[in-house]
Amino acid sequence: MKQGTRDVAGDRLLLMQTFVRIVEAGSLSAAASQLGAAQPTISRRLQSLEKMLGFVSCIGRPTP
Repeated sequence: MKQGTRDVAGDRLLLMQTFVRIVEAGSLSAAASQLGAAQPTISRRLQSLEKMLGFVSCIGRPTP
């Protein structure tokens, strides 16, 4: 397996783990706290997952 392929797979896994944590925690802020990350980082991960999957929104949240 090429290094680039492992990075993509690792990124996908990170995005999915982040999504699961958001759902389990009940909010982006709670997930960020549990993961030891900033809330904007968690939000960007969720947006990346949505883009990767072709979803408009994986979870309900206010839009700006």
